[in-house]
Amino acid sequence: FFQAEDGIRDVERSRGLGDVYKRQTYACGTIRTNRKGLPPAVSKAKLRRQGQMVQQQNHSMVATAWHDKRTVTLLSTNADPREMTEVQRKQKNGSIVNVRCPKIL
Repeated sequence: FFQAEDGIRDVERSRGLGDVYKRQTYACGTIRTNRKGLPPAVSKAKLRRQGQMVQQQNHSMVATAWHDKRTVTLLSTNADPREMTEVQRKQKNGSIVNVRCPKIL
């Protein structure tokens, strides 16, 4: 996934998500799940519980789907997919639980 076409040196036109990696540009942000080139393992992930996550990496580009109250889909070139942290979330019964999330968030 995230493949760029040959002829990447054309500065005027972007040819896909592979440009970001090949030009060594650091980027991080949310991405729509219907974006062309996003791996199906991430875009079609059916995450139901808080803290569930799916990641796929190609070189330094990482696609992540993480579920909080809703599923958040991210694309990053400057994050290590193994780095995790925890966030506190309040449950319906009032208790507070720690939920694992990628450090990129």
